[in-house]
Amino acid sequence: MDYTTILIYGTALIALSLPVLYQWSSQGHWWHDQLGVHLMAFMSVQAVVFTAWALARFLGNALGRVPEWFSDWVILGTFTAMPIVLAWRAAELVRAGRDVRRYSFDQEA
Repeated sequence: MDYTTILIYGTALIALSLPVLYQWSSQGHWWHDQLGVHLMAFMSVQAVVFTAWALARFLGNALGRVPEWFSDWVILGTFTAMPIVLAWRAAELVRAGRDVRRYSFDQEA
């Protein structure tokens, strides 16, 4: 097994563990907050994407090639889900910036 395969599998394993750890460490209270929901969604999308890449690597090694339908689904899933959560992240950052500016103006008054 080459080092890139080990890195891909390790990344997928870590990515899969993060939503589980977040659920455990927050005792399930992450869904009470908009940012908590976003964080769980972001970590879950990353887990799905990295696991799909690891599975593609595994299939490529086991079968000699990755089935074309699987590659299509990985690409479709990656470039559909990831932009959605990234746009959500951008919206959260803009909202947080607005809240900080509003708070600082309120303090001056």
